[in-house]
Amino acid sequence: MKRKITLSLVLSVALLLMTFDSTTRAQPVRRFRFETGIVKLGPNQIMRITINWGDGTPNSVRFGQTAYTQDGCHADGVCKLTGTNTFSGSITLMPGEAASYDILSAGTYGRGIVVTNNRNAHVNASIIDATTGRVDAVLIALLIP
Repeated sequence: MKRKITLSLVLSVALLLMTFDSTTRAQPVRRFRFETGIVKLGPNQIMRITINWGDGTPNSVRFGQTAYTQDGCHADGVCKLTGTNTFSGSITLMPGEAASYDILSAGTYGRGIVVTNNRNAHVNASIIDATTGRVDAVLIALLIP
């Protein structure tokens, strides 16, 4: 009798364990976000964001932008801006590779965004004169992870 109860108990526990799905809880991928802040480009200017890393591992990156339109200004000179976000697809950069993205066009308000899973990313943004190709400004200090 004792053997039947033990066998019954073992079978019950085995059946109970088989009904639960075993799932592995992976640690979520960390994302690092770099942003330029809002910039107003002048005539014939574009903003170019570049990224690279030298740690020898493949990592993914997405570029984004927030394009702002001016909704109107108050008498005291404060103007309201409304933004719309767009992002590129994700690309994987291998060791020794870099990527760039021209995100804003002349005469617009905007913000450049880079999202990556590499904390060692080197990101910078340049404002370039589209007619001459000359770099008018480099916005390294404004990019914050």
